[in-house]
Amino acid sequence: MPGREKKAFEAARRDFFTLGKRKIARYHWGNTGPIVLLVHGWNGRGTQLVPFIEPLLDAGYQVLSFDAPGHGHSDGKTTSGMEIIQVLQSLAREHGPFEAVITHSFGGLCAAAALAQGMAAHQAVFIAPPANLLGLLDKFSDALRLNGKTTQVIQALGEQQFGADIWARVSTISNASKLTIPGLIIHDEQDQEVPWQEGAAVAQAWVNARWMKTSGLGHRRILRDRNVLNTIIDFIRSSKTRESSGQHTVLPLG
Repeated sequence: MPGREKKAFEAARRDFFTLGKRKIARYHWGNTGPIVLLVHGWNGRGTQLVPFIEPLLDAGYQVLSFDAPGHGHSDGKTTSGMEIIQVLQSLAREHGPFEAVITHSFGGLCAAAALAQGMAAHQAVFIAPPANLLGLLDKFSDALRLNGKTTQVIQALGEQQFGADIWARVSTISNASKLTIPGLIIHDEQDQEVPWQEGAAVAQAWVNARWMKTSGLGHRRILRDRNVLNTIIDFIRSSKTRESSGQHTVLPLG
């Protein structure tokens, strides 16, 4: 855990809840106001979005986060998107509806599925979301220089474990197209892990979404950029006004 996260970790009210046989680490900051849920990405942890905590508290919100199974202080050494979706649904049953859900990377893919399946939130922010799971499989295969046959075997194993429709069920684009809550998608054009065009495609599919493209922040520095933070806080605070007035704003995909 980087030093910048330790102070927030120590300040949080920390506990565990049970999902199946696993204990999932949960973090809670603040005592009053609507709850904003933070959802980290693959290989991250609940305190990774620490730059959002103080601004959200100052704006009058409580903040809730967690370590996904196999991440941080939660049990296990493995997990799956389907299991993380179950974590989100469990948190929503206990703490929802959320004022907003803020996600990073793979967390956006999982949150889109959970929201499409009924997780209640008034708005959502996706930072650097992948467009779909098959695209991530392709990137994984490219990184390990796997041949086509091996990739097909991995895909078949995924379908065997989760069902033949797994790719559609966890497609961020497909699930975003089912959402009507206000959304904000932010992606950096120098993102080397998830190309910005994937975030743009998610924004295009989401009927009530805004789009923001940044430059020079990459896949992780974008979480600490002051302009990004201010934009997200302003979006969350003003979304109820936009929703009640029926305004629908989609920014150009420039």
